[in-house]
Amino acid sequence: MPAILSAAQSSAFCPAIQNSLAYLTARYNPTLGLLNEAPVAAPHTYWLTNDNALAAYAFAQLGQADLSATIKKSILLYGSDTNGLIEVIWGLPVTFPPHDATQVLLQTISGVEIWQEFHDRGEILIEWAGYADLRFYDALNGSTA
Repeated sequence: MPAILSAAQSSAFCPAIQNSLAYLTARYNPTLGLLNEAPVAAPHTYWLTNDNALAAYAFAQLGQADLSATIKKSILLYGSDTNGLIEVIWGLPVTFPPHDATQVLLQTISGVEIWQEFHDRGEILIEWAGYADLRFYDALNGSTA
């Protein structure tokens, strides 16, 4: 019976995963311990959730536990690694349908903005089913929304 490779092992053989990891690593700011939103469009914007929480999860799954741990520590330093929606990625149940995104500026440090997006307050997102990511989260959640 052939051996099943872990995500970390199989990523070594997949150029697309290696390219994605290189892109994410290039976004990393060691002073903040976080990845920025985008190199050109938003180089001074840092999102705890979902961007950094997802990046930390990806790094952990792909054999970069130290970088993952550093990002998780930074997330908790500035805010929270939960938002009422992203938790479904790591197997925790969330309320569905989700609430509309509430974006909160947590800190500004030398022209850098640290933001968090929440899905656990405010209005329920009525048209959630029109978003591919939300349908995916719903499927992971096991909802029947």
